[in-house]
Amino acid sequence: MDSQEKELYREEVLELTELLNSEWEDLRELLVESNVNLKGAYLAGYFEDEDEGAEHGVILTADKKLIRFVALDGEITLEPVQDQAALEDEFPSVTVALEL
Repeated sequence: MDSQEKELYREEVLELTELLNSEWEDLRELLVESNVNLKGAYLAGYFEDEDEGAEHGVILTADKKLIRFVALDGEITLEPVQDQAALEDEFPSVTVALEL
């Protein structure tokens, strides 16, 4: 990943995090209700599945733990990330988020 790509991913992570903190109340509430501490956390990746309507993403907590989530119909599934390298194929911005 070159420096230009890194900068674009950095901007993406910061923008996603801002959206989570300021606009995406439903998602934020689901995460908080599931005991995800969002203080100092980054939304390191996010996309919506247009077929199912599910929201997929990765939270990087302040203590550098990665949590993958799927939110659908007011329910959320959380999964601690064990294999960061496999996750980076789907969410390449995770590498940059870990450097923030």
